[in-house]
Amino acid sequence: MKNRLFLYLLIFTFGSLSSQERYLDEVFTNITSTTVQYSQAYELDMDIYIPNGDSLNERPLIIFAHGGGFISGSKEDDDIITLCNSFSKRGYTTASISYRLTTISCQLDSLCMIDIVFKAVSDARAAIRYFKQDYSIYGNTYNIDTSKIYFTGNSAGAVIAVQLACLNDESKLSTYTHLNNIMLANGGFNGDSGNPGYTSEISAGASLAGAVHKLSWLDSNTRPLISFHGTEDWVVPFNCSLALGGISAQLCGSSEIHNKLDTYQIPNSLTIFPGDEHCPWSSDNVKLNQCIDSISIFFYTNLTETTYIDTSITNATISGQLTYSNNNSTPLTNVVINLINNQNQIVSSTISDLNGNYSFNNINSGTYTISCVSTANSGGINSTDALISQQHFTGESILNGMFFKSADVNNSNIVNSTDALLIRQNFVNITQFDEIWIFEQQDFIVNSNFVNHNIKSICFGDVNGSFIPAN
Repeated sequence: MKNRLFLYLLIFTFGSLSSQERYLDEVFTNITSTTVQYSQAYELDMDIYIPNGDSLNERPLIIFAHGGGFISGSKEDDDIITLCNSFSKRGYTTASISYRLTTISCQLDSLCMIDIVFKAVSDARAAIRYFKQDYSIYGNTYNIDTSKIYFTGNSAGAVIAVQLACLNDESKLSTYTHLNNIMLANGGFNGDSGNPGYTSEISAGASLAGAVHKLSWLDSNTRPLISFHGTEDWVVPFNCSLALGGISAQLCGSSEIHNKLDTYQIPNSLTIFPGDEHCPWSSDNVKLNQCIDSISIFFYTNLTETTYIDTSITNATISGQLTYSNNNSTPLTNVVINLINNQNQIVSSTISDLNGNYSFNNINSGTYTISCVSTANSGGINSTDALISQQHFTGESILNGMFFKSADVNNSNIVNSTDALLIRQNFVNITQFDEIWIFEQQDFIVNSNFVNHNIKSICFGDVNGSFIPAN
């Protein structure tokens, strides 16, 4: 995870933690809650929680959505009440929403499930607009800072949170006939749940076992996102597969989401629960508190543009997979992987296994980067790569990311006819490149006990990613 916010890095020592910090710690004792109807069209209510004795005129808002597979659950679920109270005590206004649900039979019909998810997202947008309307017309009853609205969901509610973070453009739906039909049948992109005339963007989101329907919806405009997921989750997949063990709609879970966010350098954080199934925090208060603490830090960073690092973490595990940037995402084996701290010191080294996996254990919190070294031979370089590089130079096609780096064989930070010539000469063995391998190198923060950090690689000159390395 590379955080591109303009941040000051604050490392809190044990001595500095003696005083409590609003938004990080529970600084209020008592909470008042009230129930309001936010959608007259569908008679939907939400419970609003406000810290007693707070003199702040405009507080950030966190809206929570419960789980239940879009067929059950309540705004009064125990874990949602715990979240609302905990974050209200930290100085937020919080709200727990009800949203439209469906029947068990709908879970077996992917189009029906997509439809109910769209309805639920529309309801969530209406809840956001409710507060903006109240601010504009009724004098800001709940003392909201409408520029700082966050959305957090558990399970089905997390699916809502992820869609709110990335579905910011109508064209992401209208380009698919079935999605466009569902959108039009439900009142258009913003839905028909009420409170029109106001925007429904969020500042950041938190997903507790959420997923996205289309990975292509994630782009440079996606909002910052923190996620939590069990690796053996069969209800909402950790990777990409059909939900509910293969009987419902296609979803891509937190692992794939955060890989995509990394490519766009969107501020993000993923906490993995190895071996756990769906929502382990719902039955384990230790894990729920871990989620609460991590969300507190993530939202605090967004609010204050300050990165907080919990120096009490001394035994974190960093793990991930090293893969080649081809259609198969071929694992890379026997690559030396170095973990480097922010003083440019190598603190640990390992070698990727046969599946491209690696891990570092007993790591302190802090900011790190990873460097990789491979002695394997390159491949996949041919005249097609030279042609693609030339087409980029002439504007016929555009290269991005790792493929741009692969084409820039002379490391000039531009791709032009010289690169195309050098690739062609390499293919016919007239010249050799000074370097063979390119590895993604991004700063990331260790701020929880488990950090997932996958790494992409490509060879110089293999512009179309045709090489399939041997394992």
